[in-house]
Amino acid sequence: MVGKDERRQEEQMNSGIAPVPIDEPMMGIGGEIGIKVEDKHGNVIKEFNQPMQTFVDNASAAIMCGFLMACDAAPGFAVTEVGGAAKNIAYNSQVNAGDYCVIAAIGNDNFGVLIGTSNVAWAWTQHNLQGKISHGTGVGQLSHGVTTRSYTADGGAPATCTVQRSFDNNSGADITVKEIGWFLTAMVVSAQYFMIARDVITSTTVPNGGRLTVTYNIKINPT
Repeated sequence: MVGKDERRQEEQMNSGIAPVPIDEPMMGIGGEIGIKVEDKHGNVIKEFNQPMQTFVDNASAAIMCGFLMACDAAPGFAVTEVGGAAKNIAYNSQVNAGDYCVIAAIGNDNFGVLIGTSNVAWAWTQHNLQGKISHGTGVGQLSHGVTTRSYTADGGAPATCTVQRSFDNNSGADITVKEIGWFLTAMVVSAQYFMIARDVITSTTVPNGGRLTVTYNIKINPT
């Protein structure tokens, strides 16, 4: 049986591309989303992973700034913040801890990992969730935990960035989540919030008293 590395080399040779040695990873950025639901007793009642392929235009702007910023201008990039206004994120304005950040505190539903109720299809130009679920214990609300992040790079591939957040349902009724998003905050005179990814997921019911945990796993040079 021909393995995936051998198939990859054969496809590259047939296309006229010099084959990549099989001990080297393919260049790129990939990722997946992990969804886990627990009931009020802590029992896992639903768990699945799905590919993450839904960065939006804001993410492209940030990446292009990091890779291709011109030498004749101060580093920065243009985004559309969650309210729809155009903002320029200047690196030299991010001077204090937390100015440019993904680690949202407990109860903060402005950035970090956020969730919503809409299954409207993903679009490149989207800048917010289509049916955001607010923090709280009222009808239709979920209690937002802290957004955490970690990064591993041991000299091999892939390097992995993990962003995770849990949401507790103390609303008194079941809540169905259909979309998730990854948001950052940045300082532009005052704090601004912008989305870099949105994914529509399989409808996932979080029972009253239960917990939803969302995990983004981003891989650089995935094998």
